[in-house]
Amino acid sequence: MEDLEKPGVDEEPQQVLLRYEDAYQYQNIFGPLVKLEADYDKKLKESQTQDNIVVRWDVGLNKKRIAYFHFNKANDGKGNFNLSSLRHEVAN
Repeated sequence: MEDLEKPGVDEEPQQVLLRYEDAYQYQNIFGPLVKLEADYDKKLKESQTQDNIVVRWDVGLNKKRIAYFHFNKANDGKGNFNLSSLRHEVAN
């Protein structure tokens, strides 16, 4: 709700042009677009975070570091969570 109360939130950004009169016009059109994209990317990344992850480090036979990530998968709708793991080889 707070976002809706901010001035200019419901305004559509200006359409991009094929040619611009000057750098000021270009900046006024692309500035808000870049901000919208940055805000969207930030919200997307924040929505993909996960808590309660356990990381175990090991060294493989090839002497490379290996990280084992243990995390809970998304809720199955019944209140049950499935434990999952992921192995990732880390470059030195």
